[in-house]
Amino acid sequence: MAGVVVAEPLVYVLKKVGKNLSTEAVKKELDNITDFQGVGPKVTWRANNHMAGKEVQIWQCGPKGEIILLQQWTRNEINRD
Repeated sequence: MAGVVVAEPLVYVLKKVGKNLSTEAVKKELDNITDFQGVGPKVTWRANNHMAGKEVQIWQCGPKGEIILLQQWTRNEINRD
């Protein structure tokens, strides 16, 4: 799941950039992500801030391998930013 959380914003940006794909275009779009949320926490990135989301969600693995949600997205108290 961690890989999906990291890849989703990139896929979102690649779709926005479209056929005019370049390193500069992708970076520009990444630096303007605001409150993007896929399966992970909301992220907002700027040119000077590429920090990860500030929220956590608590899951438990069920007896048949299913995910049991124990806690919805909650601000991480350790993150003081």
